[in-house]
Amino acid sequence: MSSFGDTLKSLRNEKNLTQEELSNILNISRSSIASYETNRKQPDHSKLKIFSDFFNVSIDYLLGRTNKRNYDTSTLAFSVDSRIDTEGLSDEDIAIVQATIDAIRKNRKKND
Repeated sequence: MSSFGDTLKSLRNEKNLTQEELSNILNISRSSIASYETNRKQPDHSKLKIFSDFFNVSIDYLLGRTNKRNYDTSTLAFSVDSRIDTEGLSDEDIAIVQATIDAIRKNRKKND
């Protein structure tokens, strides 16, 4: 799987944008974009959301956790505990919550 920097650069090039152009569109400094693309710096959560929205890809795709650009939300079945308030969360946010729960369960099984 690709690094965040490789993925960002690839997505930027797909749109035929320079780092400067992307910087102006997203209001993120060109030096930050350069640092992201060379993996010298990692974006915070708010920047990941900006990139995800702009390129119309999931955050998991940006982070190299999947090769699928987006979740097929029509087929996702969320099993997030009903005690967890998911009101106001996007499908992608809920998928992240579910993935976190799944990872914790998997880790507990591995350690048992």
